[in-house]
Amino acid sequence: MRNPIKERVIPMRIVILREKMGLKQTEFVEALNEKYDICNLSVSSISTWETGRRPISLKYVPILMDFFNVSRGLLMMNIKNYLI
Repeated sequence: MRNPIKERVIPMRIVILREKMGLKQTEFVEALNEKYDICNLSVSSISTWETGRRPISLKYVPILMDFFNVSRGLLMMNIKNYLI
């Protein structure tokens, strides 16, 4: 059974963490592609993640955890439990 609330947690978290770092989507994509050789992301990829139109591939979860310096739990926890 699908859980639409859980499906929005990671996308919302990515937006919050990216904005907390002061990065626009284009800057975020450039930083990811520069830092991680396996990344070949575009702004449209990030946009589909952040809007929840496409789920994030599991191969990117450790990359996002490293980039934002957060645990898997923080990346996926309920948005209302995290205040910035």
